[in-house]
Amino acid sequence: MEYSAYPNYKNSIKTTISDDRSGLTTYRINSSGFRGEDFDNISIVTLGCSMTFGVGIHESDTWSDIISKKLNKRVANISKPGGSPDTCFRFASYWISKLQPDIVVYLQPPPFRFEILRNNLNQRNQGQYSLNKRNYNEQEYAVYNAWIKNEFNNELNYQKNMLAIKQLCAENNSKFYFFNSLDWDLNDHTAFDNHHPGPKQNHTFANQVVDKIMVDSETL
Repeated sequence: MEYSAYPNYKNSIKTTISDDRSGLTTYRINSSGFRGEDFDNISIVTLGCSMTFGVGIHESDTWSDIISKKLNKRVANISKPGGSPDTCFRFASYWISKLQPDIVVYLQPPPFRFEILRNNLNQRNQGQYSLNKRNYNEQEYAVYNAWIKNEFNNELNYQKNMLAIKQLCAENNSKFYFFNSLDWDLNDHTAFDNHHPGPKQNHTFANQVVDKIMVDSETL
């Protein structure tokens, strides 16, 4: 089982990842295969997809990095572009117990994504199914197509993964915070790839997360 977003890119600097082919920013991939600094004395874990990873924006503009600076706490950005709730749970099942963070912030990916792990995983796609037919053959897409015909499959899958991550947090004494990517303005694509949220949306969301954490800390 692989618990890394980019196992073959560890300890490297990339200029193109996922949908970003602009070459206008760099992606520092740490020794664990995730974006950012190496995981050391981590207080906060952030879980999500490309919106958490920060595709198309500088590392300093990702909401994970912003809350790290605002709260003066080290953050592990455990996310993967194109990731689903299944991906987030797969990572959480390993990293929460390993890092023992005080706080876990889960930004749930957009709807209609699920993960099927294959024998041969690759950098671009670890068995990830999303609303995109061109990346799969007809037989593979038939599985996804059958699944999405009943939206209840999606609702149950998202709910199960959220509750599973929440339970992992409870077992490891980590405070759990849940946010939905649908609450973002996803029509304002100001990242370098012209597809993902830009710095403004990341800063706005980071302030919401920090405000929630600070309110909770004041009530303890």
